[in-house]
Amino acid sequence: MFRKINFKWLLISFGILLLLVVLTHYIKNKGNERNFNSNLVTIDTAKISNIYIKTKISKDEVKITRNGTKWFVVSNGKNMRTDKQAIDAMLGELANIKAERLAASDKSEWGTFEVTDSAGIKVRVEEGGNITANLIIGKFSYQQNPQKFSTYVRINGEDEVYSVPGFLSMTFGKRINDFRDKTLVNVIPENITQISFSYPSDSSFTLKRNLNHWLIGNQIPDSAKTANFIQKLSRLSSYDILNNDVLGGKELFSVRIEGNNFSPIDLKAFESDSTIKYLITSSINPDASFSGLQGDLFKQIFASKKAFFVKKK
Repeated sequence: MFRKINFKWLLISFGILLLLVVLTHYIKNKGNERNFNSNLVTIDTAKISNIYIKTKISKDEVKITRNGTKWFVVSNGKNMRTDKQAIDAMLGELANIKAERLAASDKSEWGTFEVTDSAGIKVRVEEGGNITANLIIGKFSYQQNPQKFSTYVRINGEDEVYSVPGFLSMTFGKRINDFRDKTLVNVIPENITQISFSYPSDSSFTLKRNLNHWLIGNQIPDSAKTANFIQKLSRLSSYDILNNDVLGGKELFSVRIEGNNFSPIDLKAFESDSTIKYLITSSINPDASFSGLQGDLFKQIFASKKAFFVKKK
């Protein structure tokens, strides 16, 4: 009887101790979640002067700088135009950095969340001469149910790792060319009145608007083919920006786009090696050059005269 009572009290005591341990662990974790500062950084995006980014895929730090209302990527002392969408995405992420929870508090866990100095994306933000953010951005996390997107972030010089809503690792983890302006043409199709194709030999021709139809010389091209070509040409961009050390040779082809409410746009193709076939430039984006092979860019611009007519059977 005595043994049964002792065993009973032993079980009760063990249960109470186990409950205390669980409660202590729960309270400690909840306390950590409540006590951390969710405002990891204080940034006024209107006052940002420079953003510095260092990723694993780039040996050099990328500098993005503001000049008045315009942003530029700086490379070898040269300011190059930026992709507006890429800049807007960065500014949006920086303006909304809020920690949703503390993921780790010890540097031994940095590797798990990819926020070590070697694995993480380093982002430094300057407002004037002051550094207002110095972050290590780690891996991206996706939760399916409920759907939730987040990124792990550490403040440079601190041990804690936080989970932050958003796509920071995707937004900032890019090559320098990904931040550059990719535009070749950006006009309203209806404003185009003439496109001049200057080609070798005697293959040059001009596509000209005449009231309600287009003309190539005295011929009327197929309306559907012409409209499709102009529609694509009017909003033309390419993601394959070439590095500045890629040089073109002799100019072989050119296209001039003219019309209402915009300055003439000149597109040119220069001879190059077999990997890009032609190096292509645009007068509205003089900082960049593009591969003629990528996405059939050359074919999208430098059409032949017969491309505007229906083949005769």
